[in-house]
Amino acid sequence: MTVVFRGRDEKEVHYEEALIDGKSVSYVRLVSYEMRIGSSIVRMGGVAGVETKKEHRMKGYARRCMTRIIKYMFDEGYDVSMLFGIPNFYTKFGYASCLPEHILTLNTRDAEEAQRRSEYTVRDFTEEDIESVLRIYHDNNRRRTCTVLRGKDWKGFRPSRRPGYPPPAFVLEKEGRVVAYAAFHRSMDPDERYERYDYEFLVTEVGAENSHSFSTVLNELASRALERRFGQIRLSIPFDHPFAEYCHRFGAELRIKYPKNGGGMMRIINQKTLFEKIKEELQLRIDESNLKEGEVEVKTELGSTLFTVEGGRLEVTEGKGRNRIDLPQSILTQLVVGYRSVEDAINEDKVHVKGNIRLLKVLFPKSFPYIWRIDRF
Repeated sequence: MTVVFRGRDEKEVHYEEALIDGKSVSYVRLVSYEMRIGSSIVRMGGVAGVETKKEHRMKGYARRCMTRIIKYMFDEGYDVSMLFGIPNFYTKFGYASCLPEHILTLNTRDAEEAQRRSEYTVRDFTEEDIESVLRIYHDNNRRRTCTVLRGKDWKGFRPSRRPGYPPPAFVLEKEGRVVAYAAFHRSMDPDERYERYDYEFLVTEVGAENSHSFSTVLNELASRALERRFGQIRLSIPFDHPFAEYCHRFGAELRIKYPKNGGGMMRIINQKTLFEKIKEELQLRIDESNLKEGEVEVKTELGSTLFTVEGGRLEVTEGKGRNRIDLPQSILTQLVVGYRSVEDAINEDKVHVKGNIRLLKVLFPKSFPYIWRIDRF
């Protein structure tokens, strides 16, 4: 029995797979995305599927395929890679948890108190609304780390093929212009005949030109939840989102989970190109901090990057500095996306600091990285 490993492309997807007697027994599937780090754009490889046939598991095939796909991404010019993974498997390939999960819960009767403003018209989302939704989405997420760029080929909020499933989203119009939207789905019980429907009313995305429309959006969500007899509305939404803050006044309950070695995970593929591409965002952070001078070298197993600020201007080069932090790229990944703070990371045994790393705290502040559910792979 001979095992052959190969890479192949199928439409816009790349596969690394193991074959026995010409038949695929294990594979990793990769999809290409453009993703934000703040306002900057990087190339991200989304590992969208890892599978091994049951009779061929525990033989190292998936490990080989993962190793090959990481090399492929480096050779093809990717900056980072992300996946949504099971716990305690992908860390061996350098991936680290990087996406907190946020759930905001409201009692439907409380949400119903939100004012429905007469200047807005509510209707179900259609394909004709895609351009308007994209405009709002990109404006709302213009500095939201880990959000993906939705291109002109984005197909919108697609309806389910399952019978009886409600429309996937609605929009608000004002004077004929789409000014807000909300997307939601009702999670299905795993009944093959789909006779048993949902156990929760889950809102998966909200976007708006401004906060004036929030009350009408929430009132409409409450109306649709009541229609289907749900006592609570759950929103999968980052807690620093303006709509999440608006919901506080209605008695919101907030739950955040930081996964341990699983969930939304990321690793750096090419440290040099990553920092070259996000230099503009890092400069914005320098400007916002009013920092005029500073220097720090960041060293990982992938290489060294020297950040130097003189007169408020940032330079990013390869080289050594007086101030230095040595750390695994997995921890650097978490700092880059804002999943954890510098203050927390330096307490790790694998992290070593020399000199003053104040600049690092300006470059990589803690934040709320997020990928909206419809964009997950």
